Amino acid sequence: MLQPQVTIEYSNGKVYVGEIEVTNFKRHGKGVLTFMNGDRFDGHWIDDNKHGHGQDISQGGKRILEGVWKEGRISGEASMTDEDSVEYQVELKIREIQK
Repeated sequence: MLQPQVTIEYSNGKVYVGEIEVTNFKRHGKGVLTFMNGDRFDGHWIDDNKHGHGQDISQGGKRILEGVWKEGRISGEASMTDEDSVEYQVELKIREIQK
């Protein structure tokens, strides 16, 4: 069951505003996580991981990485806009590192 809108202030300075799963208090659904330096992630969450469409936005919106996340990592086609407002289309793939 989702709680529609909460604000959570973490001890490390991060602030989350969005939906959570009320049974375990994990980020789940639509929400924004803001870091102490002003960077933020605005998008969808499942089980405390970025999962689904979202944007990583640097402080002041100078750089934006937009795409689809899967289990906390961006994957597939994405767009990246730099501080000069130049937009790049990229394709990212999740790779497992062999040990």
